[in-house]
Amino acid sequence: MLGRIHRQLIDFDINVTVLNREFSPGQFEVNLHHAPTLESADEAFLLKTAIKELATIEGYAANFMAKPIQGEEGSSLHFHLSLWNGDANAFDSGDDTLNDALRHALGGLQAHAAALTAFTSPTVNSYKRLHGEGLSPDTATWGEDNRYTYLRIPAERGAATRIELRAGDASANPHLLLAAMMHAARDGLTRKLEPSDAGALLPRTLEDSIAALRADEVLADGFGSEFVDIYAALKLREARNYATSITDWEWNTYHSHV
Repeated sequence: MLGRIHRQLIDFDINVTVLNREFSPGQFEVNLHHAPTLESADEAFLLKTAIKELATIEGYAANFMAKPIQGEEGSSLHFHLSLWNGDANAFDSGDDTLNDALRHALGGLQAHAAALTAFTSPTVNSYKRLHGEGLSPDTATWGEDNRYTYLRIPAERGAATRIELRAGDASANPHLLLAAMMHAARDGLTRKLEPSDAGALLPRTLEDSIAALRADEVLADGFGSEFVDIYAALKLREARNYATSITDWEWNTYHSHV
């Protein structure tokens, strides 16, 4: 079944390079070949839609919830970002050091990490994944080839030099997240921000991440006030609906004990 889905994705011109089993039951990792920003976002969006449809044809149901199963690993979305000047990777220092452009982009992504969380973790379910254990970061740390950090610089250098944002979850909208990443990185490059060894704590709720987005002048200006206002209103309504919903856990815990 997995092989058939893989072949069909390739037939759809979705450039899947890897599709394999992951840690938790029914969980799979899918890697897409690198491409220009808009093309990458389009492919990530089409991938999610195609997998849902193909799984249905096979008699299964696919979902992209951040934390679909209690007690198991959540599902992530990792984006790799590089910067090109013609045919040259602007992040390539020529050796294993981090050049100015790479450091400043890192600094920008860290500086706007709280607001970015509105896009890396866009649902109330997202925050059940961000517990700081395993591979889900809860602070905006960075490291070289460190998979426990918010931002990772992979070991491959030269033309492959890039930044990996590891905080996104599978429910994230790829177009919005990539746009937010570029606004943050651009600000770092413009203001020559330096990365911090001590990353700030990420928002712990959807309401907090939306408040951070509304307070972030760079992202608010980049997306436009109309978009931010509408996005914030929709997400805060989602949070309010969740806050007033009675869950199975509450029923099972309290209905016969209070």
